[in-house]
Amino acid sequence: MQPHPQIGFFSVTDLNADWGERNLNDVMTQANLTLDLVKGLRLNEGFHYTPVTGILPSAGMIYTFVNDQWLVIASPRIDLQQNPNRTVGIGASAYCFRKQRT
Repeated sequence: MQPHPQIGFFSVTDLNADWGERNLNDVMTQANLTLDLVKGLRLNEGFHYTPVTGILPSAGMIYTFVNDQWLVIASPRIDLQQNPNRTVGIGASAYCFRKQRT
């Protein structure tokens, strides 16, 4: 096997429940293989899961921009399935302002 530094793995899980609640209905997880195209831009393909939709194949991209003052991450994705009526596009982005060091 040879190393391929442009190939990676990205995963995130979010669990939410009220204190003392035994049923965990508000859960989301996604896992993707990523491919670096150019600095700051990756393609990804994998799956997205919620109890409502089940496991859905998905694809998207991850864009990152970093400098001394800004960190920008945008990760739009689309669910890949045969029925276009259930296709869901979700975009997530985060913007942070970094305090300059004095």
